[in-house]
Amino acid sequence: MTTGIAVLALATVVGAQAYTFSTNLTIGSTGPDVVALQTALIAGGYSIPSIQSGAASKGYFGAQTEAAVQAYQTAHGIPSTGFVGPLTRGSLNSGVATTMSSSGTSSTCPVGYTCTATAPVSTQTCPVGYTCTANTGTTGTVTTGTVTAPTGITTPGISGTLSVSSSGSIGVGATVNPGQSVDIAGFKLQAGPSDMQVNTITADFSVRPWLFFTDFSLVNQTTGQVLVPATPISQSNFTEITASQDYRYTLSGLNFVVPHGQTVNVVLHGDTVSSTGQSAQFINIIAASVRSVDGTGVVDTENLTSTTCTSGNSSASACGSVYFGATLKANLIFSIDSSSPLAQVIQTQTGATTNSIPLAIYDVQAQNSAATLQSLVMNIGVNGTVNAAPATPTAVYSTIQLTAGGLTYYGTVANTSGESGTVTFTNMNIPLALLQNVPLKIVGSVVSGINAVTSTTSIATATAGIVGGVDTSFNTPTVQGNGTIVSSVITYSTNSAITIAPGAVTAGASTVQNNSTVAQQYTYTFTVSAGASSLYLSANPAWAVATSTSPFVQGTASASTTAMTQVLAVGNSLSGDTNTGVGTSASGSYVIPSNSSRTFTVSGTISNATNATNVSGAILAINGIYYSTSPTITSNTGASMAEYQSGLTSLQNVPINLSH
Repeated sequence: MTTGIAVLALATVVGAQAYTFSTNLTIGSTGPDVVALQTALIAGGYSIPSIQSGAASKGYFGAQTEAAVQAYQTAHGIPSTGFVGPLTRGSLNSGVATTMSSSGTSSTCPVGYTCTATAPVSTQTCPVGYTCTANTGTTGTVTTGTVTAPTGITTPGISGTLSVSSSGSIGVGATVNPGQSVDIAGFKLQAGPSDMQVNTITADFSVRPWLFFTDFSLVNQTTGQVLVPATPISQSNFTEITASQDYRYTLSGLNFVVPHGQTVNVVLHGDTVSSTGQSAQFINIIAASVRSVDGTGVVDTENLTSTTCTSGNSSASACGSVYFGATLKANLIFSIDSSSPLAQVIQTQTGATTNSIPLAIYDVQAQNSAATLQSLVMNIGVNGTVNAAPATPTAVYSTIQLTAGGLTYYGTVANTSGESGTVTFTNMNIPLALLQNVPLKIVGSVVSGINAVTSTTSIATATAGIVGGVDTSFNTPTVQGNGTIVSSVITYSTNSAITIAPGAVTAGASTVQNNSTVAQQYTYTFTVSAGASSLYLSANPAWAVATSTSPFVQGTASASTTAMTQVLAVGNSLSGDTNTGVGTSASGSYVIPSNSSRTFTVSGTISNATNATNVSGAILAINGIYYSTSPTITSNTGASMAEYQSGLTSLQNVPINLSH
């Protein structure tokens, strides 16, 4: 039917007019010029078997048409190239008159032409002496007796099946580059006892085809018939079968017939985009299906499964594959940021979690293409003991976070082997602009009571699977495998932040007896260093410094009852101090800002006024320092005091003599 309509519409619709060829034609050309060319060649006795037999419709310039053109050129003294150029067009235009009336139902066809009815073939009468052939590709049905079969099937009432396999007529895995055309897949269709009318073909791709191709077409390679002309494609033409993996393209409404006992090869053809950021990779058809109807109207569906084909993009698929050779996908390079913390000692708390400790700052840069970082696996190692057992990452860290672009992501800490573990960050959305370093700040929180434990983090760039993401062309980025990027060593300690230096002890009067009111003076200086968080020291010396309650006799356990008074003093006040009387025992606290140190002095007097006997060789000791992470301090015990620095007695004993 399509041939007749094309002749009516494109040759001479009304009246007898000559068709004028104005376009050069060659293999692969389609359209009305090709229809008119094939009509003229057949009329002149130049054979195009597939069209004359009815197996193919006019409109596609294939090998048979080329042979007919060469025969025509030889007969008319034109170079036999098979190319319809100016010489051949001039010859055709001087002697071709393809005339028909506007109705093919009652007029006589021109000699050598096949008239195709505009009404169903079963009710249309052909002109006397001519044979009307239903063109392949028509829709509708033909009823014979009680059996209804699709139009074009010559075996009504006979059941059949269609076998489907790879045709082997194209080069599987052929390389294609941007702006080129390529045969993607070839399917061999073989009909059994009945003609089979093919209605639908589906092809499942392992990648997003619209990123690589501008259009698809389907050609009957056996007859040269264009079943589906080049049709633009976009994402809307595909169905996502598996999330971010498989994409189905459906060609429906085909309605071409595979004659019984014969084989037809059909080829899926594509034109690639002219420019793309896609990486070199295989574009595979990993499954396909063909739906057809037999002479009884029964539908048959044949599948090429993933087992028959292949899955993934690592090698060519047996069901159809091309190798796309193009630019590289995004490549990520990791490095340590210049502002990443150096080796340091972090003061940890004994009564609460030490929060927001900077562990490392890594830089990541995208090359070749911008990308988005979606996941990251980082290594973490610790060394030391926790509760008398070897330390593990989960025993040391309560949380580890990654901050980038103003957003914070929490990682999952896991132990792997001994004191080693991993931190996995997922569900991230960190944009990586092309050739720009993006800092990834790693921050940890350490559980209470961690002491004498060291820790490092690292990113093993040579390890597969440490990075998840996608570039602007939906490729998974590669990672520059240059080894392992390691951060500095961090030491956690509950007592390393405080150092105390004994001060001078001033002698009293020359003679001190029992019940004497003569006192001796003492002075200690000590330094408190804050780590990642600020610390506070009470301005009340009784809540800041722990001393022996009274001097005790060296070498004995007996205690004296000597009276003591003491004052805590510091230099200039700092912003953040809450003490209103610097240098006195006023209430409030002193601040030690994060990552800084501050020196304090505790001084006082001690006398033997309440002791009934002389005390010789007594020792005064500072047992510890109280400090807090809160500026509000109301006691030297309980919840108000976050920390107590103990274990200082052996270092801070200062002998004093209260008798002479």
